[in-house]
Amino acid sequence: MKEDITYPEKLHLSLIRERPGLFFGSAMLSYLEHYIHGFNSAMSFLGLNDTGSQKHVILPAGLYSYITEKYVGEGNTPLNCFRLILEAEQDEEKAFVRFFEFVDEYLSANGFDPMPYGGDWGARLKEVKSIMRIE
Repeated sequence: MKEDITYPEKLHLSLIRERPGLFFGSAMLSYLEHYIHGFNSAMSFLGLNDTGSQKHVILPAGLYSYITEKYVGEGNTPLNCFRLILEAEQDEEKAFVRFFEFVDEYLSANGFDPMPYGGDWGARLKEVKSIMRIE
């Protein structure tokens, strides 16, 4: 079964995509990778990555194999999807942009709504805070 990014996390990723400097200082795929691993670790520690009504998905499991197939085909690789993109792009900022292009492709290919992009960034930030109950 294909998995979508949960709505609050989709909004959150869209904010990172548009203004990575506010989250990391610059648009670097390596920083995004560490951020996502940290997010998943925190959700797991808090018991929020379990199945059920409170599941939080920042990146769907199928995305990793989707990206790997783009670069390696059906073969195996010791590199994760972040490393594959960075190796191919040879530039952190270009790799950051390419990663989000792959996310859009994956969501579209599987019939999911894309991440919001453009428009009122402040309104999306307010919505994320409201959903996550952050003042």
